[in-house]
Amino acid sequence: MCMRRELSDCTILFVVNNDRESGCEVEVRIKGSGRIEEWNPLTGESWEKPVQSHNGDIIFQEHFGQADSKLYILSGSREITLPAERKWGNLQPLTSLGPVTRFTKTGPNAIVLDSCQYRIKDESWSEMMSVWQAQQLVREKLHMRQVFANGNLQRHFWIHDSHVNNGTPITFRFAFHVKDIPVTDTFIVFEQAERFRFLFNGQIISDKPEGWYLDRSMSKLKLPLLLQGENMLEISCEYTHDMEIEDAFLIGDFALDSNWSLVKEPTSLRFGDWCLQGYPHYCGSMVYHFELDVNLEEGNRIVLELGPYEAVTLTIKINGQHEQPIPWRPARGVELTGSLTNGINSIDIEVVGSPRNLLGPLHEAGPNSTWVDWWSFRPTGQAYSPEYVLRPYGLMGQIHIYQIAPIVNA
Repeated sequence: MCMRRELSDCTILFVVNNDRESGCEVEVRIKGSGRIEEWNPLTGESWEKPVQSHNGDIIFQEHFGQADSKLYILSGSREITLPAERKWGNLQPLTSLGPVTRFTKTGPNAIVLDSCQYRIKDESWSEMMSVWQAQQLVREKLHMRQVFANGNLQRHFWIHDSHVNNGTPITFRFAFHVKDIPVTDTFIVFEQAERFRFLFNGQIISDKPEGWYLDRSMSKLKLPLLLQGENMLEISCEYTHDMEIEDAFLIGDFALDSNWSLVKEPTSLRFGDWCLQGYPHYCGSMVYHFELDVNLEEGNRIVLELGPYEAVTLTIKINGQHEQPIPWRPARGVELTGSLTNGINSIDIEVVGSPRNLLGPLHEAGPNSTWVDWWSFRPTGQAYSPEYVLRPYGLMGQIHIYQIAPIVNA
């Protein structure tokens, strides 16, 4: 895909490879004449491209990486002399980083409480079901219009209307299992918590929030000490026409085992999906900590090349100071030379996650849907997976360190 814009003194061409999985070799043809400059929006560098001219076209060959984009300027001016593109040349392997390393979370871990029982007034408890199913059944029994799909009339037009069953006592009961009791505070996160009462293992807990999580409407409520084994959380309210019960979340410093029980956090992460290492619903960043021992020789350049990764974006910090963003995959090669010192250097790579594995969709049987709508969060039949369908996050492959020796003229 390309965009072309004509200005009074130049032509701007922005070219994008929309394929997130594969790179490609491309022949670029631009109508016109003059000098082609390539600008690097990430570093601010620019250089002149070697080109050929044919039948009024400027022609050059280019490589585009995965989801790569390049910016070209066609200018008739020759007043400014630009350097040629700086290439790395022959890379000599120096060392590698990983595959096991220390790490730091930038936020609390989380477990999604998306299954519950419910009861109306003093009726018996229902069977365990998805929260959205409980919400749907409660509204059916109270003869209230459903709120999960807007339909032709947007719901903000009618949800605040009075209803004969407004104020009906409803309780929702959630359960989770603990193997290792967290040593720091844990919190329950619930939307519009001020409208509900909370009972944890039979003990009333304050509905006064201690801050919020992700969104100001998602209040944090501190829990008493968790118990080994099953823990029960009951959330009660006088249900009204405008309510929509959402999933609850437990957050704190813990990991989750393969059965979604709370366990102690690991002291290190392996390269690979962090969802499989105790953090299936974690939505913050992971900072991977490495050390690099180098002996800098005059004229040598040191380059880091990331292996495969799954992230929203990455940032590399050298010796706690020099930051280099990696906003797209083709930028995963980073020169370290000017930021290193002789001896031990710290390299911290922040891998930024997202709320996808916390807020969902979590149970769609097809994980690569190109469209997300209300039904994505309420799948049924063959579209439903009882297991969580998650997106991987983390550093997935080896990180290589290369050395580039200076060219010696014969």
